[in-house]
Amino acid sequence: MALNGEPTYALLRGSRSSISAILPDVVVEEVHRDALAITQHPVEQGASITDHAYRLPAVVEVRYGWSDSSAGYVGHIDEVYGRLRSLQASREPFNVSTIRRRYKNMLLAGVSVVTDSRTSNSLMVVATLQEIIIASTKTEGTGTATTKPADDKAAQSSPAATGGTVDRGEVQPITVTDQSFAGSFNPGNFNVDGGSGVANGSFGLGGLGSGGDYLGGAGGQDGAINLDPIDVPAAPRDISGALIGGTVPGSGFSVFGGV
Repeated sequence: MALNGEPTYALLRGSRSSISAILPDVVVEEVHRDALAITQHPVEQGASITDHAYRLPAVVEVRYGWSDSSAGYVGHIDEVYGRLRSLQASREPFNVSTIRRRYKNMLLAGVSVVTDSRTSNSLMVVATLQEIIIASTKTEGTGTATTKPADDKAAQSSPAATGGTVDRGEVQPITVTDQSFAGSFNPGNFNVDGGSGVANGSFGLGGLGSGGDYLGGAGGQDGAINLDPIDVPAAPRDISGALIGGTVPGSGFSVFGGV
């Protein structure tokens, strides 16, 4: 078979070879390249060699031909060339079929076309196709991911309820001791400031001395504010000499605790 006026040995296998959906009229050559990137540094004896080498993207170089005569009209080769250029410009992965194997996730890395006085009715293309290695990731851990998107205002309104769980490791407990200070509130069984006589639920100030300890006196009841008795001068006498109020002279009375 002759292409461009020169004898060319073609591999004619029907529509088995293709670049995406573009079928060649003539398959002249297909070159497959597979390689590894291997470290140039020394590797410790016993180490996993797979950690020091990785597979490079597969590359296939093809030489395909088209002619207007195979399509039966002039302009067929221009259509094919335009489709190849559009496929390259799209930068979208596609499949490639060859006589030896099939490839997935390929891109058209390069297209080479020579046009001269002998190629007006034929198209010889040298195309370089390279694989895109697509990796999938997997997240593992003890935490749970938030199912709501980050831009969801409702999800961000209460991070404690909608946020993911974070593993903080082992957390040591903290012991809370008695907080002793003047003016503390005793909600129950916490007699710190008022002494043992301060009942549950009462206030105690303590430390003001006997007579100044007007809060936290003995004998208080739950929820009560206990005040020490306060002595007042004896009740005055009337004109006849009788005591006003019938109190005993010098005994005094408590404005809070009674006589």
